[in-house]
Amino acid sequence: MIRTQDSTGTFPFGLWYEEEEIEKIMEDHRARFFRTGIIKTATPFPIELFLEKYVPTVIGREVNFDPYADVESKEGSGIWGATYFYHDHVDVKIDYRLTKQADQSIDKAGPYLITIAHEASHCLMHAELLETNSDDENISSTSEQPQSICPSYDFNPVESDYDGRWWEVQANRGMAALMMPRDEFLFRFKRERKAYGMHDNVSLQEDEHKFGAVVGFLSRNFGVSKQAVKIRLIQLGQIKDDTKREKSFSGKSGLQPVQEILRDFFRGYR
Repeated sequence: MIRTQDSTGTFPFGLWYEEEEIEKIMEDHRARFFRTGIIKTATPFPIELFLEKYVPTVIGREVNFDPYADVESKEGSGIWGATYFYHDHVDVKIDYRLTKQADQSIDKAGPYLITIAHEASHCLMHAELLETNSDDENISSTSEQPQSICPSYDFNPVESDYDGRWWEVQANRGMAALMMPRDEFLFRFKRERKAYGMHDNVSLQEDEHKFGAVVGFLSRNFGVSKQAVKIRLIQLGQIKDDTKREKSFSGKSGLQPVQEILRDFFRGYR
């Protein structure tokens, strides 16, 4: 990680992480978490315990986790999670609607769990942005006025829509690495792909039924949504998007399927 200029002007400096670096950071945090003895191993990853018990030991601040907050009313329609940095603690809030959905069925818990993982990634990678030191502007907040690292508007990682919020891109990558560690995820994916007789570099158009079955298996095993599985497969170069969409009546080209997955998945994550 290196400090850079923040082109958005949101912070006094930016933080540049290579994708491989984020993978390694989260892999190390997972390993250190399991070594604490809180829990030996688990799939799906126990992200709630990780956030409440482990993250505070890393960032040196208490983490107050509220899974029944009304985030949407405060931050805007479709916003499901938010993190607020105070001088001596961090508040992580998840919208109660998402939590109630998870409470109904384990099969519906994926969006809730990956939202927590996204916010945990902010804590682990971006607390430095809110620290005070002699060289940087003081943007740490008081107990009355928290500094939110998650802006209250939608983030779409489609290239044409990207508006520079690099910290959200990083948190999304961190979330994926926490919940779906690369080596284990690829091992299980390739094992299931082989079991279904599928070829390498899966197409979104080919083997639709088999691909859906594999995605469902990974979704259940890693405790994430099916969209999250597809995103991870895209990140790791396991999905080939060879489809094109016809132009719409407006004359503008429609989004390709991979872009639609990205857009739908990241809407609402802060």
